[in-house]
Amino acid sequence: MSSGPQPSRSASPTLVGRASLLATVRSHLAAARPVLLTGPSGIGKSALLTALGTGGQLGERVLRIGGTQAERWLPWTATVDLLRHLLGAGADELPDGQRAAVDAILVRGRADRSPDPHGARLAVHGLLSRYVHGGPALLLVDDLDCVDAESAAVVAYAVRRLGSSGLGCVCAALPGTRPLHGGVEVPVPPLSPGRLAEMLAPLALPDRVANTVHADSGGNPFLALSLAGAATDRPVGDLRPLPLPPTLRAVIARRLEGLPGQVRGTLLAAALADAPTVDLLRRAGHEGAARDIAEASAAGLLVQGDGGIRFTPPAVAAVLAHTATAEQRARTHRALAVAVPHAAGRIRHQALAAPDLTQGRSLATAARIALGSGARSLAARMFLLAADRTPAEAGTERFEWFAAAAEAGAAESLPEIVHQAAEAVLSANAHSSQRVRVRLALADLSSQALARMDEVLAGALEDAEGDAALTAQVRLRLAWARMVGGDLPGSRSEAVAAADLARSAADRSTEALALTVQALTDRLTARPAEAQRALTAALDPPAPVPDGLLPLSPRFYAARFAFFDDRLAESRTELLRMLSRVERGQGDELVLVLRCLAEVCARMGRCRDALYYAHRAGRVARECGTSPGPVWYTSAVAELAGGSLSRAAAFAKRGVRASEQEYDAIHIGRCLHVLGQVQLRQGDPTTAVRTLERVREGERRRGLMAPWCCAGTVTSPWAWPVWAALRKPPR
Repeated sequence: MSSGPQPSRSASPTLVGRASLLATVRSHLAAARPVLLTGPSGIGKSALLTALGTGGQLGERVLRIGGTQAERWLPWTATVDLLRHLLGAGADELPDGQRAAVDAILVRGRADRSPDPHGARLAVHGLLSRYVHGGPALLLVDDLDCVDAESAAVVAYAVRRLGSSGLGCVCAALPGTRPLHGGVEVPVPPLSPGRLAEMLAPLALPDRVANTVHADSGGNPFLALSLAGAATDRPVGDLRPLPLPPTLRAVIARRLEGLPGQVRGTLLAAALADAPTVDLLRRAGHEGAARDIAEASAAGLLVQGDGGIRFTPPAVAAVLAHTATAEQRARTHRALAVAVPHAAGRIRHQALAAPDLTQGRSLATAARIALGSGARSLAARMFLLAADRTPAEAGTERFEWFAAAAEAGAAESLPEIVHQAAEAVLSANAHSSQRVRVRLALADLSSQALARMDEVLAGALEDAEGDAALTAQVRLRLAWARMVGGDLPGSRSEAVAAADLARSAADRSTEALALTVQALTDRLTARPAEAQRALTAALDPPAPVPDGLLPLSPRFYAARFAFFDDRLAESRTELLRMLSRVERGQGDELVLVLRCLAEVCARMGRCRDALYYAHRAGRVARECGTSPGPVWYTSAVAELAGGSLSRAAAFAKRGVRASEQEYDAIHIGRCLHVLGQVQLRQGDPTTAVRTLERVREGERRRGLMAPWCCAGTVTSPWAWPVWAALRKPPR
């Protein structure tokens, strides 16, 4: 709660990502301005106070007090802590009235006396004045918003009069608290993804898990450490949602209990909605939604961004639903049924308000409508609800809807739904086609980690035996897995087999996707004529692209090949058209299109656009938990084109590490190539050559004859001449 009165001379503890914030606070203290650190619970305000108190950079002695929610109504509590530090600073020399006030606060002498507030203020002011006469002092007040009113008045009185006499003051409180007189508020922001990864580095989490921890915690250090602790033993390929540790569940429950009933009601509506916004909550009858959401944000329970509301961690929504009564949930669903704009959403909330096992088919019909309109998240949840509302004896129909939920969930990168649906199908006596579909959904969910999904794809191939159409879909994923893993001949072989099987089963969609993968392998192995024939065959006649498989579609790779060939305006135009289609969702497709737009803009010299698209792709990738390696590669390209060389190097190094974890040979080479260019521009050609040598060796192992890893970067005009010159044998 407090520190002793002796000056601190120890080194400041290392706080990741807070150096500039500490410097800002110290500059205000040097100018005799009191500082108020504000931010939600768990953001690190107390840690900052500790760092300030042990840094000793201004040579000050430290006094620390604080408040608690349980003691905020007990008068003079914090003043007692402060007086215990100051009693040696001439308390016996105080005038009688002030000494009587001190005795009353400390319950000394006559126990029936109440402290005189004015006498108490004068006494503490006098003691602090004597204390700072011996050298500068720093008063740290933690949880100012929970300090009792009497003590808060005493602190404000003393700081207002002694601020220019050597008494610095830093307080910490939740947002909405007013600074002391003449003071300045300094908000404590969330940690960035890179800084949070640095903080979590000792836990050795896979980068994809660390990225998910950042999204689920909103950059809040306390939440991040709590979630990361539950994921320390998780292998790279485990894409299940992070579990909620019991201790964190208890913390969330306490924070919710501390909120007014009106705020909890608003949060329950947000928890039960598919895509909550403040506007939706207002339409559902919560007029003070903006104020309620702000209060919940201050408590560290959610974050707002792009108009939406995201619970931190997402399991807060489950805690809210679990602690509400059945009547509260039903009433909230009825209100949401009136407020949501989507017809399928209204049906979902009506069904949840009135449980009925006969609703399965109508819910599935509404889910198909939602899927057709691009609302894949809503569709996945409705298919799951349809399966739940279908009697067990209607097994085939029930498993069909589980499979549909898994497919829609994979396209939208919703691991909780995909794993729940897959477990229901694979643990029961479901039809082999349904088993194949959920296994493929699990594979699609893996993104660039597909090379690690051998067991899942082997099971899918076994279940698909004898069915040409299903086997073609499995072999299509195997072709891409071989591609990602660096086996180009194996990838082409699987793609050719998939195309032949799909053609025999009259499955034009899968055939077109397989021909696209074949075209890509032909291009990478320096067979441009064959690549063009395969791509032309994939494009004509046109075929619909299954949800979530835009990254393998002929239309996408036609735009990508235009980029490789420097037909940049054509590529950008086609990608912008695709963006208008995929930006209604939040899955891998959206990340891919944003990434490619960033790379095209970087090549065109539209550096601001490149940085914008790269930043947006990174945010979506964190929120949907997709592979971070490709996004960090794109961020490195954008930074190299128009940002910071140091940031470009950091993104490239992180991209190499993440891609190695997922066996993604494609982006290992790409990230190394960007890193080599950065090192050249930083004036380190020797290190750059070693880095670029790794790229070339990787290309040789993969049989890559038309290097595509360089096609997405802004190649330095001197990069390859320098490399060649440095590789000449010495005379």
